[in-house]
Formats: sequence, C-alpha cells, structure tokens
Amino acid sequence: MKVFLIVFFCIQQTDLELDKTCVTEIQEESYNNISGCMLGLTDIQYKVREIPNLYTTGFCTTKDIESA
Repeated sequence: MKVFLIVFFCIQQTDLELDKTCVTEIQEESYNNISGCMLGLTDIQYKVREIPNLYTTGFCTTKDIESA
C-alpha cells in the first residue's frame, strides 16, 4: 500500500471567479506511511508561505498499488 498526497492551492482574490480560486494537485511522489506524507505537506506549505494571498491545505490517502 502506498500513500499519496493531494494538495489544494487557493488564492484569496476578490476579482477572481469562485471556480478558479483553488487548484488541486496530486503529488507525483508516493510515501510509505501517513507520517511521511504529512511531512511532505508541511514542506510544501513552508515553501509557499511567503506568496501573498496563497493558502494551502491537503490530505493523505492510501491506495493499493500492484507491482509490475
């Protein structure tokens, strides 16, 4: 089982259409556990922290991946 991080990036801007306010991004990297995934989210939030009016949140989800 692998853990994947899904991140939401949202911009608070009054003249932006509501349906264009947030973007969902599924991270390419997979994690072996929830703790590692949450650290990945914290790292992303730290990297974008100084961008004005940009807010991030996310969650980790597990998937069974068959190895080829």
